[in-house]
Amino acid sequence: GHSNSNSNNNNNSTNNSNNHSANRVYVGNLRYETSWQQVKDHMRRAGNVDRAELLTHAASHPKLAGKSKGCAIVTYQNPREAQRAVQELHDSVLDGRPLLVRPDRED
Repeated sequence: GHSNSNSNNNNNSTNNSNNHSANRVYVGNLRYETSWQQVKDHMRRAGNVDRAELLTHAASHPKLAGKSKGCAIVTYQNPREAQRAVQELHDSVLDGRPLLVRPDRED
């Protein structure tokens, strides 16, 4: 079994982006006024949130530039927490809006 040492190395170098997206969820139906901090606090119920990032309009829309699109990407510290968020926080209410929470898959 020389192959053992190899298989160990592979674990570390496995496509990071793939592992990473398993930690992420997409959150939709946010109010435009809701801040990323509110999203982060809310999503913490499912686990440790690494970061919450509101999706904002590009500068190509001068009137809307930098304004929230009403959705966010939340990154958890592990995939289990992200899964829990999808199960437990989908349809949970933040700022009077039932949230859409689904896995963030980059297909």
